[in-house]
Amino acid sequence: MNKSSFIRSKKFRYGTVSTVFTVLFIAVVIIFNAIFTALATKYMWYIDMTKESVFTLSDAAKELLGDIDKPVNIYFCQEPDKLEQSAEMRYIYTTAKQLANEFDNINVQCVDVVVNNSFFQRFKTTSNTNIYTTSVIVESGTEFRVFSNQAFYTFSENTGNVFAYNGEAKFVSAILQTTASEDMPIAYFSTQH
Repeated sequence: MNKSSFIRSKKFRYGTVSTVFTVLFIAVVIIFNAIFTALATKYMWYIDMTKESVFTLSDAAKELLGDIDKPVNIYFCQEPDKLEQSAEMRYIYTTAKQLANEFDNINVQCVDVVVNNSFFQRFKTTSNTNIYTTSVIVESGTEFRVFSNQAFYTFSENTGNVFAYNGEAKFVSAILQTTASEDMPIAYFSTQH
């Protein structure tokens, strides 16, 4: 069989067509996957498939925060695209966005501390207080709490590695603390008397 007769044969033509269709099909699947992944990231199309629903707001959290009507601001100290790039910050940011989606009085904002450091001056309680790009601030009225990203995780005592994510509990606690009534008891301690 010579070269020109092989190119004209049905076997070659059908093989070429099937190869072209296979390549086109794979290209369409890859493009669809890239578009769907981008949309899923942007619009939080995630399903929490963990047995304990670790990454979904629990009914207990919704019940605890249901009666709070004071405005609450949650500030992240870097841009959303940078938050999405870090696995640690992405979990925290996703939990904050779930809270904002669930409650009208909770607002999530991203302000880059490197670009707009003056915005965070009011959250510095002492001259030694630092706000980092990994800091998360929960504010309501004049009350606020500043957390590092590590505060949202539990670490193993033996290895020092991340053991569990407890972002929901940390956010609920901070929101309850910052929105508590102004008649909170204050303890004063005097020394050298």
